[in-house]
Amino acid sequence: NFSRVDEDKMRFRHVPILTLFLSILVLFIYLGVEAAADTSRGQINNDKSSSPKKEGIAREVSRLRAKADAEFVSGRRDSGKIALKLLNKVCKLEPDNHANFYKRYRVHLRLKKQKRALRDLQKAVAIKPTFTDGWVNQGKLLLKMGQCEEAQQALQQALVLDGRNKGASKLRDPAGQCATHLRAARAAEERGALEEAENHLTKAMEHSNAAAPLFLK
Repeated sequence: NFSRVDEDKMRFRHVPILTLFLSILVLFIYLGVEAAADTSRGQINNDKSSSPKKEGIAREVSRLRAKADAEFVSGRRDSGKIALKLLNKVCKLEPDNHANFYKRYRVHLRLKKQKRALRDLQKAVAIKPTFTDGWVNQGKLLLKMGQCEEAQQALQQALVLDGRNKGASKLRDPAGQCATHLRAARAAEERGALEEAENHLTKAMEHSNAAAPLFLK
């Protein structure tokens, strides 16, 4: 009898400890739920506050882009420079849109800023690798700049995306011929055969529409 009484005392002695443990567990669960709810409410509030800002930026980009397009086709004096300033703002406000950089490429090209035009084309296809026109025009510009091997690669990428692309198909052979003669010219120069190198460079110029960089070589 005495042992049974002792067992009962021990059993009841653990009851407050168990109750305390359960109370702490419930408290932690409650705090975790509240924290998750606060985070969710914060995200919703942030989305609500950022939404008007995004809409405002989108409207401003649309306005600036339309104004730049109008300037580009106006034919007015300094229209290219004005369009460029507008598109600089557009690219800064919306840097993840490949079309913005493609538009600015066209303006740079009109202003005869080939290196900047090339950077914009490279940016456009970096944002959207499936942008076929970006690859075609990059190949065309690289060929004109005398970078025939790079032009060949860009045109090949365009044909991977669209095997029937007329622009890429038309330029592929001239770019390939130019690249072949450039490699031959480098090899001849390394051997000291300067006249042979000059002949290959002349032929490369013929295929690249007499690119100035090749003439300088």
